[in-house]
Amino acid sequence: MSDTKIEEIEIVKVVKVFERKVWIESCFLGDKHIMIQHLGLPDGDTEPFEIATVRYNHMYNGNSSIWAASEKIAVMHGATEPVERKHRKMEFKP
Repeated sequence: MSDTKIEEIEIVKVVKVFERKVWIESCFLGDKHIMIQHLGLPDGDTEPFEIATVRYNHMYNGNSSIWAASEKIAVMHGATEPVERKHRKMEFKP
């Protein structure tokens, strides 16, 4: 017989779920970056952040397969279909 004690788990009630915006950014290398931003927080919206990246390599995958994978990941994180697509801006700093 085990001496392991089982602790009681406190039940909580969710009172508010903050809205999220989820989209995909494509960079000049062909990679797809799944972006997420939390909206409506008391201190204002959060900065967008990258939740995942699907890498492009012409020897192993094609654009349609990485778009499909990226869209599935975006939907898993709350995006609605059709998933918004954007081009990532290139920034050059001297």
